[in-house]
Amino acid sequence: MNKLFFLSFIICCLVGCNNKVSYLGIKQDTIPVSGPHLVFLSLKNPEISSLPLKSSLFKLGKDSLVITMVDKNKNRIFNEKEDLLIITSPDSPYIPVYKDFNPNTTPYSKDLIISYQENLLQIKNVSIDGESIQLKYIGNAKKVKIKAQAVFEDFIDPTIKIRELFSNKEIKISNLLLSQATSSKFIYFHFWYTSCIPCIEEIPELKKLEEKGITVVNIALEKFDDPIRLKEIIKKFDYPGEHYFGNNALIKNLGQNGFPFGVLVESASGKKIKSDNNIKEIFAEY
Repeated sequence: MNKLFFLSFIICCLVGCNNKVSYLGIKQDTIPVSGPHLVFLSLKNPEISSLPLKSSLFKLGKDSLVITMVDKNKNRIFNEKEDLLIITSPDSPYIPVYKDFNPNTTPYSKDLIISYQENLLQIKNVSIDGESIQLKYIGNAKKVKIKAQAVFEDFIDPTIKIRELFSNKEIKISNLLLSQATSSKFIYFHFWYTSCIPCIEEIPELKKLEEKGITVVNIALEKFDDPIRLKEIIKKFDYPGEHYFGNNALIKNLGQNGFPFGVLVESASGKKIKSDNNIKEIFAEY
């Protein structure tokens, strides 16, 4: 009898370990392409407008995650190779389907392995109508030696390099965090470009952040701006903060999805606190 009880206990433990993911619900919608920060993106890629999507919400231990299936062919079938899968946090702003700006987008494939907050998960199956997603918990990413195809983590990658606009010197994010850790609790990474009117309108808010002791790190992208133009606009509007050129690695790691876009990062740890297209939303609690 004791042996039977012990065996039952072991089986329950194993089932419990594999049941770390629970399904919470689904939301059906289409991808909105509106607002000044998305106009440029939609003009470059009109196919991102009004794509059918279905988002499934899951509970993973103390965390939650959203898996969004995007019907890229607009044929209401959600499990084809051309379709896209997006992994996000429920607290993250919505991410438009635009490859260069989406940190966690990958073409759908059965048995796809993703990493979310250092947990490895496997997409076992997606129903044709997108109403059902089977998700299997594999284990902790640090303990299980399996490479994930899509990654969503809480911390900024310290190995990423950014280039200082005025000196043209490259610096690792780890060095930037270290240099600010003693004097500033937070760093605000702010993506902008010179023709972005809302980016210019945020100048008073950025100055308020500096007054509060928050380091503002402005990130420009070479695909949208050149150094001469940037320096002219910075001087003209007395644009606050430090100025750097970012790259695709930084875009993907911080989840930049439009202009303006900001991510609040804790200097000492590199932990991402909050991100949004609206600077007031990020600092509503601070």
